[in-house]
Formats: sequence, C-alpha cells, structure tokens
Amino acid sequence: MNIKQPLLIFVLVFFYISPAYAYLDPGTGSIILQLLIAAIVGALFTLKLYWYRFKAFIKRLFSRKREATQDTTEE
Repeated sequence: MNIKQPLLIFVLVFFYISPAYAYLDPGTGSIILQLLIAAIVGALFTLKLYWYRFKAFIKRLFSRKREATQDTTEE
C-alpha cells in the first residue's frame, strides 16, 4: 500500500462537501455570544487569581531575603 491511497481516502472523506440542510435560529447567536463572554470573563478571573498568587510569592520571596540580610547585619 503506497502513500497515495490513504491520502486519496483522506481527501475524499474530509473534503467532500455535502449539503447539511441545517437551520440556525436567532437564539443560537445569543448562545454563542454568551459562551464567548463567559470564556473571556473566566479567562480574566483565572489571570487575576494567578496574578495575586504570583504577587504573594514575590512578596514572600523578597521578605525572606530582607529578613536574612537583617539577621546578618545585626550580628
């Protein structure tokens, strides 16, 4: 079996266009818009959550360095 046969089958199966006879009512656009807005808000909330965790990590990191330098200067 050479490479041309599977390629021909792939082209015939995935690129053959047949009529769908589908109907999208006006509510479908509303649902798509709601999904898009929900995805954006969810992504922004996730970024906010990880941003606060990142800031807290950096604060802890620098406060430990500051405490370590203060301990060495006090001795």
